[in-house]
Amino acid sequence: LNLDVVVSFLDSSSSHALLAVARSDSSVEIWSTLHTPVLQFVIHPPPASEDVSVESLAWAGGRLFSCGLHGQVVE
Repeated sequence: LNLDVVVSFLDSSSSHALLAVARSDSSVEIWSTLHTPVLQFVIHPPPASEDVSVESLAWAGGRLFSCGLHGQVVE
């Protein structure tokens, strides 16, 4: 967990106690917010993928979607 990387976007799930945090290195952290914030897991971008970015996050039920400057929506 690299806390020196800037947070670029946050989104919380209204139906689940989850918070998604996108960072400037294109990683996405999933936090449980049920009682106290607990990091559940981190999604890292593929190695050597300099053109990957996470510019927006959206929860749809328990599913997380992201999109970036590459123009794709990723679940």
